Amino acid sequence: MTDIKENIPTQETEETVQEPDQQTEAENTAEEKTPEQAQIEALTQKCDEYLRMAQRSQADFENYKRRNEQTRASAYADGVGDMINAMLPVLDNFERALSVKSDAEGAKAVYDGVIMIQKQMIDLLKQKGCEEIVTNVGDTFDPTYHNAVMTAQAPDEESSGKIAAVFQKGYKHHDKVLRYTMVSVFQ
Repeated sequence: MTDIKENIPTQETEETVQEPDQQTEAENTAEEKTPEQAQIEALTQKCDEYLRMAQRSQADFENYKRRNEQTRASAYADGVGDMINAMLPVLDNFERALSVKSDAEGAKAVYDGVIMIQKQMIDLLKQKGCEEIVTNVGDTFDPTYHNAVMTAQAPDEESSGKIAAVFQKGYKHHDKVLRYTMVSVFQ
């Protein structure tokens, strides 16, 4: 076998000794890319772009579902509040009927029946999240829950700003006031 080194010239030229600069190397690499590699690179970039678009669409859809659920829950709560508001005058009439007492035997049965209906209605309202705004004479007036329709002369300094009389009960559904308690306030 002959030695391959013998056929290689031993003297190096200046060109082969100098290292090519980086820009020339990058140009050589770009020139060396085959059309298939360029096409693969372009397709990869397009694939990445489509992936980002799909991820954005998925995030938008998740946000849409969350907003839709919040809107549905809010609409349901508003519907329950409207139903309760419609029932409150009926409850008021029950309370008025119960405030009138009669000694007759038939009236006692009617009175007991009205009490049972009132209790059933109050229980139903509680199940739906409605509760009475408890207000008593002598409590401090709170405009968050009370509607002052009259004022009365305070008997003493301490009574000023206190509730003198309660005319109509107030109700709230969770934290939302459905009907303010109608009161008279000492001035």
